[in-house]
Order: sequence, then structure tokens, then C-alpha cells
Amino acid sequence: MESAALTQRQFVIRELVETEKDYVNDLKQIVEGYMSLMRDPESEVPLPDDLRGGKDKMIFGNIEAIYEWHRDFFLKALERCLERPEELGPLFKRYERKLHMYVVYCQNKPVSEYIVSEYIDTYFEDLRQKLGHRLQLCDLLIKPVQRITKYQL
Repeated sequence: MESAALTQRQFVIRELVETEKDYVNDLKQIVEGYMSLMRDPESEVPLPDDLRGGKDKMIFGNIEAIYEWHRDFFLKALERCLERPEELGPLFKRYERKLHMYVVYCQNKPVSEYIVSEYIDTYFEDLRQKLGHRLQLCDLLIKPVQRITKYQL
């Protein structure tokens, strides 16, 4: 009986690690794709004047911090749980406060959605095509909201 439970737990952790890799990759598309193009003064797709002066930062909120933390710490910590499944529970407890980043992100989301919606068919579509991304920016920006609700499962 115990080995079946252990096998099940390892399966869950493997799935968690795989989906975490995908998630980090989605965040990378935002930070190293959209954000870096928008910050590039030499970009072929110039930032609309209306998006300058802080409005551009409201689009992304603290997603860069979320990305770096998942990339540099959390993904690696989850991968260690493949070898030591018993560390999974304590891992979430240890990073409970760190996950507060998501509260900040979600509070900013309505403002972000409003700004993005104004440019989704123009500026952000031009950026999407330049980056060769399949998903639109709004589809990527919802990922953290979707991800944080998955962890409790």
C-alpha cells in the first residue's frame, strides 16, 4: 500500500516539475520577450507615447520578480523533491511568504488588463509577431493567476 502512495506522489511531483518548467518558460516569454523589446529604445516597434512614464510598468506589475524567483529558486527546489518527495509539503510552507508576490500581482491585474486591451490588436500584436509568439500578451499575463491556484491542488 505504501509503495503505491509513494509512486502516486512521485507521479504528482514529476507533473508539478514539468508544468513548472512550462510556466517558467511562459514567464520568460514575457520578461525576455515583451519587456525587453518595450525597454529597447532601438526597437523596430516603437513604444506608443501613451505607454511611457510608468504605464508600461503597470502592465507587468512585479512579474519580473516572480519570474526570477521561479527560475532561480522554486523550480530547482521542486526538482530536488523528485529525489526527496517528503520535502514537498515543507517547501510550500517555507515559501508561503514569498508567494505573497502573487497577491501584489493579482491586485494590479485589472489595471494591467485595461491597458493591454487598448493595444492588444495594434502595438502588442506587432510585438507578438516580431517575437514569433503563439500566445497573445493577455494570454501570457494570466498565467501567474492560473498558476497560483494550481499549487493548492
